[in-house]
Amino acid sequence: MGPAVFGLVLIAVIWAFSEHLPFRGEVTVYYAFCAGGLKQGKCDTKEETSNTTTFKAMPEEQTVTYWYGDERPKQLQKCAVRDARNWSCQLETMSGPTKWQMVNGEFRETPFTQFTAPYYQVSKSYWWMLWLAEKFRTEKSKQ
Repeated sequence: MGPAVFGLVLIAVIWAFSEHLPFRGEVTVYYAFCAGGLKQGKCDTKEETSNTTTFKAMPEEQTVTYWYGDERPKQLQKCAVRDARNWSCQLETMSGPTKWQMVNGEFRETPFTQFTAPYYQVSKSYWWMLWLAEKFRTEKSKQ
């Protein structure tokens, strides 16, 4: 294997696992949406990407800042923060008290709200695969 191929493979591996690096203070959650709804945890219809959500945990302050896509960041105050991949926050929503948690890098919300229920977390590589497929379909339909 030549140096260029080795370099590309190394970059791909680092990118694929970049969310799991221990020194990162942020976790990006990648969401997909199933147009026909999930049936037994599977999507039988058109699957699409949704906006990502990035969470930045600050253990020293016991707060979490989050943002959707390019939106302005918001801060959660009532939190217990161990690190970027493990924290829990209490917040008030229009539907009542809710708990947001990050457990080993996986986002959880209790109870589920009507807004988040049709969306589900996917891996970074799967999200990008869906995104590329969407762009390919869009370009193909323009022709």
